[in-house]
Amino acid sequence: MTIQSAANALVDHDTIKIVATSQTDGTNLGSVDVQVDILRIRGLSLGLDTAAPVFDGRFLNYTLLVTNSGNAPETVTLAITNPDDLTAFGWSVSLIPSGGSPVGATLASLTVAATSTVEVGLRAQSTGGPSGASIVLSVSAQDSSAVSASKTFILQLPVLASPGATVSGPDITPAAPLNLQLVAVVVGVIAAVGVGLFLTRRRR
Repeated sequence: MTIQSAANALVDHDTIKIVATSQTDGTNLGSVDVQVDILRIRGLSLGLDTAAPVFDGRFLNYTLLVTNSGNAPETVTLAITNPDDLTAFGWSVSLIPSGGSPVGATLASLTVAATSTVEVGLRAQSTGGPSGASIVLSVSAQDSSAVSASKTFILQLPVLASPGATVSGPDITPAAPLNLQLVAVVVGVIAAVGVGLFLTRRRR
């Protein structure tokens, strides 16, 4: 008898129950439980949920995707590998596990199920630094540094549109009222007449 496992079979799986039944007497049967060993396949990848972060006016909020493409669960460590460089460049960064609080530059003991993806938040705050700082991340299995992945991207502040200064209020209008415009015209005419009379008198 040959047992053929599926290509996507997981390392952790239930036992296989094999039952033999008599063709002439259905009550005459026997069974055995078989544990099939599946060759473990391991693979990690690290990416961004979207290239553009969410900016709330204070923080840049990214979503990281830690993917386990292997056929067994992985316990991994996710880390920002250049926090000192970012601090010197004027940035404060921290990782945030799903549903948790910021933990700093290293998130240890993160469990990722087989053929699954886990989301991790990354919060960045400028302490005076401009856009363009490179952040380097790595993820690796805690029992094997050879099972790892890395990701580098640029911290980019959004460009905010400047509509120009505006003034508003109950007694403020975008243009002078018509009666004020007429008064300005009348005052201008009177001033012109006055200047003409003054020049006429001087000539005499």
